[in-house]
Amino acid sequence: MANIKISGISNIAVAVMLAAILLSLLYFIFTNPVLCDPDSLYNLSISRSINSHGLYYKFDWARFSVLKERFSDRDLVLHLMVAPLLLLFGDPMVAGKAAISLFIVIFLLAYYRILRRYLSSKTASFFLVLPFLSSLFLLYIMQLRSATLSNILLIMWAYAAIERKYAILFAVSMIYPITHISFYILLPIVFLFETLRFVFDKEFCIKNIFITLSGCALGCVIHPNFPNNIFIAYLNGVLLPIYMISGKNIGISGELGSLGMGMSLVLNFTLFAGLILALSLILPRRNKLRYPAAAWFALSSIYLFLALFASKFWYQANTLFFIFLASFIGGLLKDTILEKISSRSYFILAPLIIAAPFFISVNLSYVTKNLEYQNQRGAYYEKAGKWMMKNVPPAKTIYHSHWDDASYFMYFNPKNSYINVGDPIYMYYLYPKELYLMENISMGMVRDPGRAMKKIFGSDFCYVRKTEPLYNQAARETDSFRLGYEDVQGAVFEIL
Repeated sequence: MANIKISGISNIAVAVMLAAILLSLLYFIFTNPVLCDPDSLYNLSISRSINSHGLYYKFDWARFSVLKERFSDRDLVLHLMVAPLLLLFGDPMVAGKAAISLFIVIFLLAYYRILRRYLSSKTASFFLVLPFLSSLFLLYIMQLRSATLSNILLIMWAYAAIERKYAILFAVSMIYPITHISFYILLPIVFLFETLRFVFDKEFCIKNIFITLSGCALGCVIHPNFPNNIFIAYLNGVLLPIYMISGKNIGISGELGSLGMGMSLVLNFTLFAGLILALSLILPRRNKLRYPAAAWFALSSIYLFLALFASKFWYQANTLFFIFLASFIGGLLKDTILEKISSRSYFILAPLIIAAPFFISVNLSYVTKNLEYQNQRGAYYEKAGKWMMKNVPPAKTIYHSHWDDASYFMYFNPKNSYINVGDPIYMYYLYPKELYLMENISMGMVRDPGRAMKKIFGSDFCYVRKTEPLYNQAARETDSFRLGYEDVQGAVFEIL
C-alpha cells in the first residue's frame, strides 16, 4: 500500500510538472500577436504552398538563390505536420501556434521517457524543468522551426543507439533526413558511440552503424526533392562551416555567431551549474562513468563545443547535457542523491542554489524583452508586407538587402518574388558578385543604386531598413526612388 501511495504521489508530481511547463509556454505563445521570428513565418508560407500546389512546386520566391532551380524542402516533416493544421484552423497564426504547442508536447514526452530510463519519476520530474530555465532554450522551443523536431529525433536516436533498440534506430535514422538537414551528423556520432562502447564494455555493435547508415540513405532517397536535398545538405553541412572557419563574410545570421562566454554562462546558468555538480561528483571521488553516461556526455560535449561558436546549438546542448546528467546521477547514486552527495559537493552547490533565483529572473527577463522586440519588429514587417500586397503588381521582384526580410514578406505578400531567403549561402554559391554588390548597395557605396537594382536584380520596388545607409541615399535621390510606404523600421520605394 505504501509503494502504491508513493507511486501515485510521484505520478501526480510528474503530471503537475508537465502541466505547469506546458501551460506557461502556451501562455507565452498564445499571448503573442504574431509568431516571433522570420523562420516561423517562412515555414508557414511553405506549408501553405504545399496545401495549394502539393509537394512538387516551383520555388519562385528567391530570384538569386540556388533554391530557384534546385529547391529542396529542408524542413519537410514540419511542413507536412503544419499543412493540415492550416486547413483545420483557417487562421495561419493560430495553426502555427497550435503546431508549436504540439511539438512541445512531443518533446516533453520524449524527453521524459528518456529521463525515466535513468531516474525515478520524482527525480525525472525535477529534470524536466531544467532545460526550460535557459532563455535560449525557451526562445527556440517557442518557434515554429524544425530545430525542435530534430532535437526530439536526436535524443530518440541517441537513446536507441545506446540501448540497441534497432527498430527505433532505423525509423529515426530514416525520418531524420526528411526532417532536418543536420542528419549527416548521425554518421560520425554512431562511430563515436561504438568506440566508447568498446572502451567501456569491450563490445562493438556494427549493426548500429549499418542501421544508421541504411536508414539515413533511405530517408535521403525517399525525399521528394532528391537529389537536391543532398546538394542543400552539402551547402549547409560542408561549405558553410568551411566559409565560417576561413572568415569569409557572406552575411550569416546572428545565431551562427558566438554569444561570448559571459553571456553564455548567464543565459545557460543551469547547464553550467549542472556541469559543476557533475565534476564535483566525478573528480574528488574518482567515480567512473558508465557507458550510457559516457555516450551522452560525448554527444552533449559536441554540441557544447559548437555552441561556443554558434549560439543556436545551445538549444540541443541544454537537452543533451541534462540527459547526460540524469544518466550519470541515476547510474552512480541510484536516485538517493541527498544521501550520497559529499560535503564538498554541498559546499559547491550552496552558492549555486543561492544564485539560481537571480539568474532565472535574468533569463525570464531576457525572454520577455526578446519577444517584445520580435513582436514589434514583426508588426512593422506585417504593415509593410500588406502595403506591398495591395500596391505592388503581382510577379514583380522586390529588392531587399537582408535575407530574413524575405521570410516575413513571403508570408504577408506571397504574390511577389524577392532576392534571397533561407540562408546567405544559397545566394553566395551561385551569385557571389551579386551578393557583394548587394552589400555595397546597402552600405550606400554604389553611386546609382536604383539603376543597379533595375538592371542587375530586375526589381521595380525595394524595401530598405532605416539602419542601412541606403535609406538616406534613396530618400535623397528622388529622381530614382519614389517613397511608397514608411514606418520607424523601414520603407518601401518604387524604383523609377
